[in-house]
Amino acid sequence: MTATYSIRLLFLAALLMAAAVAVAGAARAAVNDVVIVDDAWITLGDLTGVTGDAAGYRVARAPAPGERGVIPVSDILAAAARNDVRWDPQGLRSVTVIRSSTMIPMATVQTALSAALSQASGGLRLRPEINNSNFVLHVPVDASPTVEVEQLLYDAGRGTFTAMLQTPADGGQTRRTEVRGRALEVVATPVLVNPVARGAVITAADLGWAEFRADRLRADVAVDPAQLIGMSPRRPVRTGEAIPLTDVQAPVLVPRNASVVMIVEIPGMQLTAAGRALNAGALGDTIEVINSHTHATLFGIVEAPGVVRVPMLRNALAAANVR
Repeated sequence: MTATYSIRLLFLAALLMAAAVAVAGAARAAVNDVVIVDDAWITLGDLTGVTGDAAGYRVARAPAPGERGVIPVSDILAAAARNDVRWDPQGLRSVTVIRSSTMIPMATVQTALSAALSQASGGLRLRPEINNSNFVLHVPVDASPTVEVEQLLYDAGRGTFTAMLQTPADGGQTRRTEVRGRALEVVATPVLVNPVARGAVITAADLGWAEFRADRLRADVAVDPAQLIGMSPRRPVRTGEAIPLTDVQAPVLVPRNASVVMIVEIPGMQLTAAGRALNAGALGDTIEVINSHTHATLFGIVEAPGVVRVPMLRNALAAANVR
């Protein structure tokens, strides 16, 4: 065997090995039973891993964004044959194709529906409640996650709606989806956003807003922050919940059994005396106090923290009426 012949054999063996490795590598890359695509078309490159001009050959339309579909292997083989591509499915009968997407936040959908319902109802504040609890909207990965209410039918008597949604809102690869649901009237009320302890004073910084279904809201809840600012909780109030007016009170300036300064009013003069409060009281409340020196029980009006004004004429008249 000559040296030249040996070199040729070695060269041929190397070519065959390289071809085998390339074929084996291509087969490994192609055997995927699940393929994820971004575009509106599924290409031969997506399904087989082939490169070059054949990679862009369109085999089928892709599913809608966020959905999946199935392509029979026979369709892939036919497309490969038309492009002189050798592809071994290795026993697969079909390939699942998933279209990647961007999910539109449900808050975006709710906002669009609420605006449309408000216009259709003449300005009512309505919260849409979609019948399908698993409802989601997807757009292509290169589209903005927006939605527009293209059409809306609102039945005020039944409190229901039917809407046609367009995604994305700015056009492009648009898709229209029908959605049905209930339109619930809601009321916005002030709520605590910070915990406020019993007896502490509620400030404007402690308050925010939240919406509640009108048919589930008590009639005595606060609807204006002015009804709560400067007041104190009578009992623990949870953040984010509507606040009944019976759950708040004016801040207690004189606690029960607290020592107080009594400003005793006698016609023509005022005296001060030490006393003790028998009841708790807020500004302007009438409470009972006991004079620490005479031990007499008198009525007084809370004027400031620890200060009670005691009009003696009024006490005398009250005592006379008792007699």
